[in-house]
Amino acid sequence: MRPRDILVARAGSDGGFTIEARPVEVNRHYAALDILGASVPISQAGEGKLFGFLPEGCEKGLVVIRASVKVYSASGKFEKWQYENWFFPVERRGQVIVVEMGDALWLAPAGVLPSVATYDFTEHCLELRVREEIFTPNPKGAEEGKRVIENGNLLCRFLVGDITLDELRASATEVIRKKGLDEKYQELLGRNRDLQIQLEGMSDLPGQLAYVKNILTTSLGSLGQIEQELQAQTDELLSLRDCVARISKWAGKWWSLLWNLKELRDILERNKPKTETEGIEV
Repeated sequence: MRPRDILVARAGSDGGFTIEARPVEVNRHYAALDILGASVPISQAGEGKLFGFLPEGCEKGLVVIRASVKVYSASGKFEKWQYENWFFPVERRGQVIVVEMGDALWLAPAGVLPSVATYDFTEHCLELRVREEIFTPNPKGAEEGKRVIENGNLLCRFLVGDITLDELRASATEVIRKKGLDEKYQELLGRNRDLQIQLEGMSDLPGQLAYVKNILTTSLGSLGQIEQELQAQTDELLSLRDCVARISKWAGKWWSLLWNLKELRDILERNKPKTETEGIEV
């Protein structure tokens, strides 16, 4: 299917141009148009219609479009969807803006291979292979080792020579830097939310501190009372120890006195004078 079979390009004034799907009644085709990238300003101008602009001083541009074509039979019955990806060169020829939709094949620069990639069956984007490097505007491409850039417009600008390969690489590096900053920002937001939750939980902190202070004051009073009771018991124990010591000392003296009395009694018994009867032998 050729672009001119279902699309028509019209030049506007002051560098403007439009690309739109042909009416259904012409050839029973209807195309929904999606912009995959452009080196010049372009936007949706309605269902199945795009409006572009070639700035003053810009002699050429490139527009990449994905068309979802609804195909009908000759009887008017729907048959299928057909998907086409087209690269449209835009040129300034004198005072006229021309969007090339002929049979001429648009050729990419040497060593550069443009293509349209699909992610998750629904996400389509322009990608560019330059030797061993692949550039893509889809962040999911990073999982496949591709270099992620900001959008497909940069790829189109590179294809027409508006930017260099180094500038394209710098864009990919900037995307990585922005991603790192965004992740850091999200991390800080998470920490801020956690702090907010903690602060909300601490809103009753003065009351909690007063409650703890009362408990500590009561505990200190109880500890003081316990200390006094322990001191009284300690004094009583010391007094009892002194009494025991004195009793032990007195007991020692009484025991010594009793021992001495026993010795004295024995001595007296031995020196007791004998009676007359005790001296007569029978």
